[in-house]
Amino acid sequence: MNPSLLRHTTLLACALAAAIAGAQAPPAIPPRADPTFWGCPNKPYILKLTITSTNNDGASAPHTNTSEENVFRDSAGRVRTESFYDSGRPMAVFIRDPNKSTFTQMMIVSKSAFVVSLPRPTIPPPGRGWSVERLPSRVIAGFPAKGFRFTRTIPASADGKRAEDTVVEEDWISEELSVVLEQRTDTQHSGTSTSTVSSVRQVEPDSSLFSIPSDYKLQQNSESARPETP
Repeated sequence: MNPSLLRHTTLLACALAAAIAGAQAPPAIPPRADPTFWGCPNKPYILKLTITSTNNDGASAPHTNTSEENVFRDSAGRVRTESFYDSGRPMAVFIRDPNKSTFTQMMIVSKSAFVVSLPRPTIPPPGRGWSVERLPSRVIAGFPAKGFRFTRTIPASADGKRAEDTVVEEDWISEELSVVLEQRTDTQHSGTSTSTVSSVRQVEPDSSLFSIPSDYKLQQNSESARPETP
């Protein structure tokens, strides 16, 4: 083949491959609801999240609160999240296990734990689930991140106790880490919440972090321990 033609063909193939990759379909549900994303194996990390929430329920003056969380993921895809009181004292630990499909909540002060089954994620039919649009890419904590906006309308309850609400969630996702580096959530009734990764280390956390300590009392399943579902 003529070298010039070969070069032109190669460049065209690369351009087509890049276009196909760039046109890859966006996720149908937020990554927090997809265990194949948050529980991605062989991508361990230790990171710190800074979370800011503003209450805007209309019943009281808007109130802003800032907190931090430590998050760990091991090579098996298990994710541990540590939350703290305003004083900095440890409050609770949450462990999600995509392999066992379980969610564990441990309360530090009472040394009690709940273990519940995680619901299987489903993709709702068009018009009843999330609508998705792309946002400009960014660099966060030194990692490229693709942006997506997820919007969903939650209908009012049949008994009239819960009014219709619209949830808008914006996620900037690192494909290299399989991590949401920044998230912003707005709801009409609850207000605004943002979480941003302020530091990340790609290391394997200690395996003992994903077990219930022997001096903790295992309680019966509790609905209060269930994580948010899409």
